[in-house]
Amino acid sequence: VKPVIQNPTHAAEYISFALQNQAQVQSPELADMLQVPVNTLLQKGSEEDINLALDAIGRFNLEKPGKDIVSLMNDQMSDQTLELALKALENDPKANQEVFSQMHQNEEFSFEIRAAALHNLTKANPDAGLHALQQWISQINDSQKSELATMLSGTNQGADLLKHVYDKKLIDLAAFDLSAAERVYNTNPKDPVGDAILEGVTKLEEEEKKAFNDKLDKYMNVADNKHGTPIKGKMLFQTCLMCHKVGNEGQDIAPALDGSANRDTEALLTAILDPDAAVESGYTAYRVTRKDDSSVEGYLVKKDDRGTTIAFMGGSQVFIEADDIRSQGFLGGRSFMPKGLIESYTDEQIADLISYIRTLE
Repeated sequence: VKPVIQNPTHAAEYISFALQNQAQVQSPELADMLQVPVNTLLQKGSEEDINLALDAIGRFNLEKPGKDIVSLMNDQMSDQTLELALKALENDPKANQEVFSQMHQNEEFSFEIRAAALHNLTKANPDAGLHALQQWISQINDSQKSELATMLSGTNQGADLLKHVYDKKLIDLAAFDLSAAERVYNTNPKDPVGDAILEGVTKLEEEEKKAFNDKLDKYMNVADNKHGTPIKGKMLFQTCLMCHKVGNEGQDIAPALDGSANRDTEALLTAILDPDAAVESGYTAYRVTRKDDSSVEGYLVKKDDRGTTIAFMGGSQVFIEADDIRSQGFLGGRSFMPKGLIESYTDEQIADLISYIRTLE
């Protein structure tokens, strides 16, 4: 017997319990029982309730006409809700092909939502997905091409698209990291295009690693063999205080540098030369994309119902109101500290800077 749950609070509690215990209770019978509380939340619930219902539809593969989900969607919805709606519509991709196409073409949606819609369109109709990608790819920047390659490489249909646009020279190797290239290759190891992508990306990675190691060796040699002057290094260190703190000096938007005298020289130089390689949890770059497609990247100071506050080098901050935000989130593995801060320094300046850092007990 299906539960008759028309109170949104009770429906939310019922669905929350099912989602929390999905591994233990998932069954066709439970999916059938969830239909009524899901309908209740979609019709009467808050956005939080709607998210809960959409999550249940996607995870329990509930039968729900796509038109009922589409009727909820608009460009005022948060990206979280839109992502859950897209996941729910994946239950019947062919039936919702036109929805995916329309969402991908809608310039009011964020890049992330349009990319996810394109991915779903590709699963429903690879030819339509290819046509849409060919129309779109010249309009997006290099960073977005990399995000798209990471997303599409996760499915066979998406990998085929990437191989096609690479073969047509619509994207280049810079769009792929090694993981994406491996996923594309593994969908069909006999495909020469996938093989070319993996081979090219592997070669680029090796060249970049060698260039970095050569640079690191150069600076290690300077630090170990050239005597620096700490007082001169302190002057150069003022740039570091635009983000880092030492004692009571500096800004608290990057890890404190107290105790740096005890850090291994190689680890210290690696953190300076390639901040992404040493980024600490909590200090990953955070990006906010406004509804006008402008974006802000920096250190996440605060996020609440009113909006989001981002800080930059030097301590300046900007507040973006919630109503102006299209999407936001951490940029995995990326530090907001710029690369190459010391690459314009002379050997003497590098020696001075390292000598001062070694005084920070």
